[in-house]
Amino acid sequence: KGIKYLEFTQTFESYGATYAQGLKEGQVTIYCSKMGKIYGALVVGNHSGELINELSLAMTWGIRMHKLAFRQGSFPTVDISLSLYRY
Repeated sequence: KGIKYLEFTQTFESYGATYAQGLKEGQVTIYCSKMGKIYGALVVGNHSGELINELSLAMTWGIRMHKLAFRQGSFPTVDISLSLYRY
């Protein structure tokens, strides 16, 4: 359809929780508009379940990337971080 989108990818090895558990393989890739509307995501790895719920909720309720990136998550878990979203 010719929809322009941005793509952000972060590997799981940059998360403290995955590093501590030795489960560093995996990544999250988010596709969104220039204004942060999430079109879709690809989550692969052992900690995928921690991110899928967060992303599907954001997509359902229209929560944009900048709001998702600035929210505070518990530690140590894998969550969407500010370092993923650079605009």
